Amino acid sequence: MADLLEIDYNTNRDKDDLKSIHTANQEERIRKWIHRLEGKYRIKKESFNPKCAVEKKMRQFKQFTEDMLKALKERDPVAMTAVHRWDLEVIYLTLPDLRKFGDVHNLVKEAIKKHPYSRTCAQRAFLFIADADGTLQQRIAHIIAEQDRWHAEALKMPDLLFDPNHAVVLCEGLTKVRIDDPKKPGPGDVCPVCTEQFAPQAEWNGHGDNAPVLASCGHIFCRGCLRLWGESIQDAGGTFRCPLCRKCFACGEAVEDCRYHRIDIDLRMRVPLDWVLKSVRSRDLCFTKNTDFSISRRALRKLREKTREQRGRIYYLECFLETSSQNTEDAVYQYHLRESKKVWLEIRRWLRLTEKGPVVPDDSTTHMNFHDPWRSTYIEPSSRPHVGPQRSRSV
Repeated sequence: MADLLEIDYNTNRDKDDLKSIHTANQEERIRKWIHRLEGKYRIKKESFNPKCAVEKKMRQFKQFTEDMLKALKERDPVAMTAVHRWDLEVIYLTLPDLRKFGDVHNLVKEAIKKHPYSRTCAQRAFLFIADADGTLQQRIAHIIAEQDRWHAEALKMPDLLFDPNHAVVLCEGLTKVRIDDPKKPGPGDVCPVCTEQFAPQAEWNGHGDNAPVLASCGHIFCRGCLRLWGESIQDAGGTFRCPLCRKCFACGEAVEDCRYHRIDIDLRMRVPLDWVLKSVRSRDLCFTKNTDFSISRRALRKLREKTREQRGRIYYLECFLETSSQNTEDAVYQYHLRESKKVWLEIRRWLRLTEKGPVVPDDSTTHMNFHDPWRSTYIEPSSRPHVGPQRSRSV
């Protein structure tokens, strides 16, 4: 009986020891996060320009960080749960040092001009935090959900092989018209562009061409007209303007006042990423016929972004070499031949870096095995596949 009591006593003591160790570890992690939020992840700027799209995001980010810091210091249950579930690691750890205002400004300025699926880890993390709204608990849940949604959507095959359309960011100010919206169109109202009647209210949540869409400037158009209007944008700076008041569709500001919702519209055709990978598999680019490797979806997305410019140059160079006379004495032909070799070397350098990255063995691997591409430097004209235009697709 004494032995049983001793065992029970020792068991309870071990539980108390483990509990005290867990509490000590929890307190240590809280202190570390307070130190990080007060230092590395804190934006020092105090006043922000409310009309600046970049500084508006920075102010929203700083507000979340200050709310989280206050909750940690007060040992708020919401903050304690976030620490216990390692949510703060998911939210913050991909961010760089934010103490230099210029670096943060450049990070956000570049991020808001990119398609959401082309942003870097740091850019995504910053905007997820800045765009969260509601209570602290709701904002934490929103950020985690957005992270999960991004990984589920951005890493889908075969969309990874197509370049996202960066003009999508110019449409951020467009929203569906709600039935309870006071600005909603009435029965018989028409689109000011095509003069066709809007779809019935029952179809407003759909994706039909006649469904009304509200712009940030307050004007309402049908979805089909906005799509055609966006596809035909060729004005300076790539600004998506309202066809009636000429204000920026993204923020509703006058175009001359909007400095951050302009993108460089690249009119060059570029070869798709899958064409590059198929070319790598060709016999002339094999380093060894028995060497295969798999590439993870995350690495494939990174490869798509890193080779975007090179694939545009390859399209032009390959088209020229295909249609030229292949005269080895012609100086212009020789120049394009040398440039093509240089670009292929750059692409293969990125492929080599991708190969050295981690191979994910689960379902996030594309299972796209292809031979090692480091043997030859050029595809001979006779074996060069036809370079077709890439289909335009918004991811």
